[in-house]
Amino acid sequence: MSNQRSRVWIDSFQTRMMCRILFYCIAYQVSLWIILTVVHSYFEGMDALAGQALTENLAWPALLPVFAFLGVITIDAVRYVHRVVGPIYRFRKTIQAIAAGEPVDLVTLRRQDFLQDIMKDLNDMIHVLEEKGVVVVKDRQLTDDAVGV
Repeated sequence: MSNQRSRVWIDSFQTRMMCRILFYCIAYQVSLWIILTVVHSYFEGMDALAGQALTENLAWPALLPVFAFLGVITIDAVRYVHRVVGPIYRFRKTIQAIAAGEPVDLVTLRRQDFLQDIMKDLNDMIHVLEEKGVVVVKDRQLTDDAVGV
């Protein structure tokens, strides 16, 4: 069996992530060009009124909105990535508990988290392992309510 992937696009998450990155790039470029156009027009008017010597050192404040926008993009990207990293962290902790022979909880994710299908598969595997006596599920009543069994 080869470790080589046969497909480049494997999951719908890739589509959502690439659309998000494309949105960031386009929004950043559009905002940058708008800011630069407005600042350029403003300084042309100021140069006509006050002369170039007064306005040539005032261009740096125009970069403040660009950095603010980068901050917004960064915060949004971190929040977006948490929707993937959080579930992966929960999956790893559950798998480690199974490997250590410890009782486990069924995995639950927030509604907006990605990887819901993997959560379902992992919980199905836990149920099969529980039926075989390999795994003990903690507080069975609580986990049945959380999963909707």
